[in-house]
Amino acid sequence: MSHPYSRVRFATHALETWREMVWTHFLPLEVAASGPDTLRVRCTMVRFHDSTLAEVATGGHQVVRTPALAARTDAACFKVLWQLDGRSEITQGDARTTLQPGMWTVYDTSRAYSLAAAGGNRFITLLLPQSGLLGWDPRLQHLCGVALPLQGTAQVALGALRGLLRDRSALDPLAQQTLQDSVLALVGAALRNTRLDDDEPAGEGAALRTLRSIQRHIAEHLGDPALTPDALAVSFGMSRRTLYKLFDRARLTPQAYIREMRLQRARAWLADRRETRSVTEIACELNFADAAHFSRLFHQRFGLSPTRWRLECRAPTAHEGQAA
Repeated sequence: MSHPYSRVRFATHALETWREMVWTHFLPLEVAASGPDTLRVRCTMVRFHDSTLAEVATGGHQVVRTPALAARTDAACFKVLWQLDGRSEITQGDARTTLQPGMWTVYDTSRAYSLAAAGGNRFITLLLPQSGLLGWDPRLQHLCGVALPLQGTAQVALGALRGLLRDRSALDPLAQQTLQDSVLALVGAALRNTRLDDDEPAGEGAALRTLRSIQRHIAEHLGDPALTPDALAVSFGMSRRTLYKLFDRARLTPQAYIREMRLQRARAWLADRRETRSVTEIACELNFADAAHFSRLFHQRFGLSPTRWRLECRAPTAHEGQAA
């Protein structure tokens, strides 16, 4: 059953307050801070039709969906998470993965899972009803909790949701349902387009796992000037030709994938209100030739300049602590 459209923004350092907000607006979860004085939460939340959307900036903490809590679920949902800044470690079933900016994942709320967020973490998460996810195949369950590169329809869905978080105007019931159906279709398409190990001949699954390992390595070393296709081939014990063949699955060359991940990381940093580095400093940190080269690539990729993107993302999204 759909719930009334609402919007709220809040900030808290209190663990009990954060736990209450999570239980009230999302799901029953066990919540623990990583240490004393580490929990600093800022959250913008929008509820529309059967979905709940939130952009969360937080210090180190962990949430756990225990088997007992999962068993109490009335309706099965998916939780989609797009990592914007920092790092999150997610475990569901046999899958355990680390999300870096420029990655996303989906997990099943009817099954136990845990999420550990490092300090300086920022992500967008969306709770969606499983019943509406077109084309869901049970074989896709093994993708739950797996880090996926942000591209294609998953990126389109994120763009629409970021627009909703920035726009203060309320949506009528038809618009809410249309938005939810569109996002469900986009996420479903992204999952269906992911190559499945189970569908591939012997040896192909291992190749896909190798590709994911290389992609994680790239995400963790974007600031390294020695991050090149030749260096990757040496690090992973393969020829340059084999490396390029692996990246055929990502529909990008290794060099293009590195550039894409650097642009995604820069985009996330520029959107972060806590980030004080200039455009030039960010370009240097991510090993672009210079600020002008970075700005040109950024505009080609995202349709606006880095400075303009920073201004748009840092505009207020809602009145503090008030529900619309």
